[in-house]
Amino acid sequence: MKLSERIKEYPRHLIVPAVWCGITDVLSLNSDKNIVHKRLRVPAYRRYCQMLSDWVYEQHRNLFDKADTLSLGSPDENPPIWIMWLQGMDKAPELVRMCYESVKRHANGHPIRIITEENISSYVELPSWIWDKYSNGILSRTNFSDITRLALLAEYGGLWIDSTVFVNKNIDEEVFSFPFFSTRRLPEDDVFYRYPKPEWAVFIFGVWKDSFIMKTCRDALYEHFREHNSFPTYFMIDYVFAALRDHSRKFRECIEMVPVNNLRVTHLMRIINDEYNPDVFDDYLNDKDYFAKLSNRKKVQKTTASGNLTYYGELCRRMLSTDE
Repeated sequence: MKLSERIKEYPRHLIVPAVWCGITDVLSLNSDKNIVHKRLRVPAYRRYCQMLSDWVYEQHRNLFDKADTLSLGSPDENPPIWIMWLQGMDKAPELVRMCYESVKRHANGHPIRIITEENISSYVELPSWIWDKYSNGILSRTNFSDITRLALLAEYGGLWIDSTVFVNKNIDEEVFSFPFFSTRRLPEDDVFYRYPKPEWAVFIFGVWKDSFIMKTCRDALYEHFREHNSFPTYFMIDYVFAALRDHSRKFRECIEMVPVNNLRVTHLMRIINDEYNPDVFDDYLNDKDYFAKLSNRKKVQKTTASGNLTYYGELCRRMLSTDE
């Protein structure tokens, strides 16, 4: 979708707050970062995030206002784990294949469903306008992935794991026992200041089968993309979740059931190209965290400039080596 078309669809009342967020980003590069970050940047983004979630609610209040009258669904006997790579795992980059192998090794008996463009229709029936907009390049792969994951979980339940998430140990059954599960940080954690709150992460979340949480969020995306071709922000599901959280007591209670967990979920991504240190690595793997979010957008190296193994190189050795 062309930038000019995206600008036309952008909510006018969000333009000034969005510009101010950009200005605070620039100011933080040329000033005392700590002061600018706390006094200007964080408040600017938090206000913008709240305005976005409020906007989502106003657009779909017919869905959010009745959410608490609907069911949380019921836990399945052996809920699935969902992973998507639209081109098929055989065509996935090495990092994705390595992460997939980590899920296979630690799925703890749960079936793994790999979603591709070819098999989506065998699981869920997406609205025709979604397929039309995606096929014509109007709907981005990110938006299409967001819609599909909500549709799958709304119908089947289970746990969604992004294709770039490394799983470092067997997933405990407790993860599947919650009516809503995701990684959860403390609200004051500034690492996620661009998000509504660090109470979830859309790269790892799960629900019970037939849950109103996913059905409401799915239907909100359906309504939005019937009328629009884009969303004001890349992190669209976050703001749909936020709107539901703000207006659903049941969803807030579900969030609060989940203990703070996976506090270092982004740590491995930050050091992925550093020289491998077995002590640091083993400390990470022995931690309580199950998940590590990596990125296929970041260039990864198996060795450092001096030829030593990196953390990424070690992950590949452990997960993809034919000798193991």
